[in-house]
Amino acid sequence: ILLLSVLVLAGCSTYDRVPPASIAAMPTDCANRVAIINWYNSQLAVPRQPFQSEVEYEQYRAQVRYRIWHLRYHCQPV
Repeated sequence: ILLLSVLVLAGCSTYDRVPPASIAAMPTDCANRVAIINWYNSQLAVPRQPFQSEVEYEQYRAQVRYRIWHLRYHCQPV
């Protein structure tokens, strides 16, 4: 039982808590803004992972929503 609990805790401690680099590195490309916003919306549809806390999940979603807002704000038709 001790070995099992150590393995479970080790698995939880190695869970990746940082949002994917693809979210942070996505450029502000106004020519492809519709496709990028659609991709961001697909990322928002991903459910919370089993070992992910509610706070981390909401932080991830907030970052995605900010990137959508940022893209819409900077790529407004003039």
